[in-house]
Amino acid sequence: LSPERVLSLLNVYLKEMTEIILKYHGTIDEFIGDAILVIFGAPYLKEDDAQRAVACALEMQKAMTRVNQNNTRNGYSWIR
Repeated sequence: LSPERVLSLLNVYLKEMTEIILKYHGTIDEFIGDAILVIFGAPYLKEDDAQRAVACALEMQKAMTRVNQNNTRNGYSWIR
């Protein structure tokens, strides 16, 4: 893919994942290429940090269906 198409594909993916992370009150530490370093329990500990982290991860996995459907509509490959 051209750099512009890779950037577009990553933007769709990262936007979707970021919205989910924020929904579960995760703290985004940094973006590393296509990876997102997220911390639960920072800057403040909460009793349900572990539960929110797991729920967030599960929703992110499920969201890949939407991301890949969008990729298909835009002529991109599926990502895992």
